[in-house]
Amino acid sequence: MKPLRLVMQAFGPYAARQEIDFRQLGGRSLFLIHGQTGAGKTSILDAICFALYGESSGSFREPRTLRSDHAPPDVPTEVSFDFSVGTERYRIKRMPEQERPKKKGAGVTREPPEATLWRRSDMADDADDGTVMATQWMHVTEKVEQLLGFRCDQFRQVVMLPQYQFQRFLMANSTERQRILEVLFSTEFYRQIEEALKQSAVDVRRRCEDLTARTGFVLAQAGVAAVEELFSRQEILRRRAGEIEVGLTAAAARRELVDRQLREAHQLDELFVELTEAQVKYAETEARRTETDTLDQRLDHARRAEALRDAEIYCQHRKQEHEAVLLKRTNFVTQHERALEAKHATERALTAEQAREAEHELVRREIARLEALTGKIEELEQGN
Repeated sequence: MKPLRLVMQAFGPYAARQEIDFRQLGGRSLFLIHGQTGAGKTSILDAICFALYGESSGSFREPRTLRSDHAPPDVPTEVSFDFSVGTERYRIKRMPEQERPKKKGAGVTREPPEATLWRRSDMADDADDGTVMATQWMHVTEKVEQLLGFRCDQFRQVVMLPQYQFQRFLMANSTERQRILEVLFSTEFYRQIEEALKQSAVDVRRRCEDLTARTGFVLAQAGVAAVEELFSRQEILRRRAGEIEVGLTAAAARRELVDRQLREAHQLDELFVELTEAQVKYAETEARRTETDTLDQRLDHARRAEALRDAEIYCQHRKQEHEAVLLKRTNFVTQHERALEAKHATERALTAEQAREAEHELVRREIARLEALTGKIEELEQGN
């Protein structure tokens, strides 16, 4: 707060209107009020404190006792105080409870206390009061406390220390002095930071404890004593998984070979069917051998005939066909035997691969379980 202008009337030793213009100090924040004893130095402080809070700078004087004993009865007691807070300017005016002569008839009447607070940031003329912010005694006091951040007792202790009152500040308890100094030096923000840091430390400690407990639970599930052991086991399993992956690739290649051999075996089966059909045809041909013998006899009887030449040629052709069928049958039998051997080998390889597939499935499940546990550990570490 910075004082700008103080006007007193019928206040303390000042019977008439008295104006003090602090603006003549030229913005100086340090100045001295001096004078002889009883000259009215304390009354200036009383007037400032009275204007702001409705009380004197010393708690032993009531507001209604601040009226000047030398003022005429028809001159009211009032104090007007202009001050600034930051870039904002304000004016406050108070009139204590007092008696005045009746306008009609003899005697006096009692006037209730009055107070008004204006905002004057845009006012250049001292005659303009400005915009009303608050009226009534207590409402004005509450608004001043909001603007300055001080209650009256704190204001008297740290801003305006009247004569013989500094000892009260020194003898105040630690809680009260801390509250006053926080307001005076604006340390409330740092106290809030300190409390926030303490709370943050508590939260971090709680999170660490929770993380430790959760990590222990995960390690217990994995059957290890430390995270390093879990990572080591994970690395071993990864290498094992790589080996298994290589084995699976080789097995897939072998399986493809087996499938190809099975396709060849199916082709041999088809050849075997053809062989069977050829055997049937051969049997039919053997069944027709009697007819061939008869033809031979007829050929003997007609040896002399020219037509027997054609029969002989026909027999030779049929004989050649018979020999070709016999050769084809021999080849089919050989191929069939090879196909059976390949089929048996393929069945044995397929049985072995099926046995290894169960082992591969167990390894894949174990890898998936450990990777899930490792993911939980990484999430916990990132959350920390």
